[in-house]
Amino acid sequence: ELRERGYNLPDIAILAFKNYDVVRITSWLNEGGVPFISHSSLDIRQRKLTGEIISFLNFIDSPVDDLSFIRFILGDIFQKRCSHHGLTAKQIHNFIFRNRDEPHIYRAFQREFPGIWDSLFKKLFRLAGHLPLYDLVTEAFRTFNLFGDFIEEEATLSRTLEAIKEFEERGSNSLKDFIAYSRESGDDTLWNMDVPKGIDAVNVMTIHKAKGLGFPVVIVLLYGDTVNRGIPYIIGDEPEGVTLLRINGEMAKKNALLEELYREAVIRNEVNSLNSLYVGFTRAVSEMYVLAVRKERERYPFELLPFDDFPSSERPERAYSGAVESPPETELYHHDRGVEISVNPDAGINILEKKRGEFYHAVLYNIEFIDGEAYGILRDAVERVVTQTGTGHPTEGIMKELHSFLGMAGIREYFLNKEGREVLREREFADGRGNLYRMDRVVIDEERVTVMDFKTGRDTATEGDKYKRQISRYMELLKEIYTHRDIEGIVAYIDLKKTERYSL
Repeated sequence: ELRERGYNLPDIAILAFKNYDVVRITSWLNEGGVPFISHSSLDIRQRKLTGEIISFLNFIDSPVDDLSFIRFILGDIFQKRCSHHGLTAKQIHNFIFRNRDEPHIYRAFQREFPGIWDSLFKKLFRLAGHLPLYDLVTEAFRTFNLFGDFIEEEATLSRTLEAIKEFEERGSNSLKDFIAYSRESGDDTLWNMDVPKGIDAVNVMTIHKAKGLGFPVVIVLLYGDTVNRGIPYIIGDEPEGVTLLRINGEMAKKNALLEELYREAVIRNEVNSLNSLYVGFTRAVSEMYVLAVRKERERYPFELLPFDDFPSSERPERAYSGAVESPPETELYHHDRGVEISVNPDAGINILEKKRGEFYHAVLYNIEFIDGEAYGILRDAVERVVTQTGTGHPTEGIMKELHSFLGMAGIREYFLNKEGREVLREREFADGRGNLYRMDRVVIDEERVTVMDFKTGRDTATEGDKYKRQISRYMELLKEIYTHRDIEGIVAYIDLKKTERYSL
């Protein structure tokens, strides 16, 4: 009827409270053959393909994350690639069940399918943590031929790369930080695909998504919604801590405090619903339709809208505005030429070794002083890091290794709580050009400042020279700040249980 009166499909917006309702609306439109654009599905994080990409990034960032690896190899991306190698979905399922007790399932995959590992995983596995985030992801896209195998998801893939580029422009280039950021629900603009202009389709979205927008015709669907839907839970912020209460109206009547909390929650709920209604009811430029069902015990939204006082009127006339002109289509071209990246095969970039080193550094960061029993302090630090990172490192072996390291004569003295001593951990210092240097541990005493750099792994001659230059630079920076104190530098090798000392 709206089309007959001259409205085009893009002039029409259908609004609902919840994403669930948006899905229902789009299914109705689809059954009726009405083209639509669902604004609630523009967040690329809701796309299955993006979930598989994030799972892959989770895996190469933390190879001990078996769940992410399994999610990826069971997904569409890997299934399409491995089909070229003669590997079926059933074989992958059998492999997973057969190796379900493996501590790190990717190692079993390496043994059973070395050709597929070398073709699809090996290079990316070695480069993780050494390439900029954008370069790493584009190399992954090329390796798994995403733009070729998923041409229908071109918008999702392009927006993923744009999101990474914009994330890097904010000053962060860490794979771990990007994964964490992708889980946040805050800044949706980074993840939303742009709505194409000139598409002859109805707009469908939640009322929240419609903020700031306007449409000639708005249909607000309130079917099944109510302001009296109950309070699922009440969060209380008390001096003793945060409490979570689940109460209903009958329970609230039995206690004055609960009744007050429940009444405040009901008011907040009603105010939020009214605010949402206000947004929905102010999006229409020319016409608005509210669809609701009157029930015996439910008055919403009829108690807010004077339907009986304003019966339906004749539809206003509207001149035909002509067909929607679609812009000319432009095909995107994606080449699959990889960037040549030099990787020293003899260096054998060991990702697990790198992660172990990061874990050791995190534990040492969590220890300011060792005043009492060292093993107990160390255990608390290890448990704290395990909780923060969710990693599955063998804690007993790590505690034994670090306990021995911290007991060394040249190390323990810098963890004692002496009078007037100040300790800076993982602190960044800037030189005159603005370059930042993060120092593992800086111990500031009255007459001396000692900078400590912790290292794991083997001490090769090349690495030793590099470490010496690094600690010397740290010492020079500290001398500019603490001009009247002696400056000392220590390169401490955790695995080798030895130290190299330098002075300035």
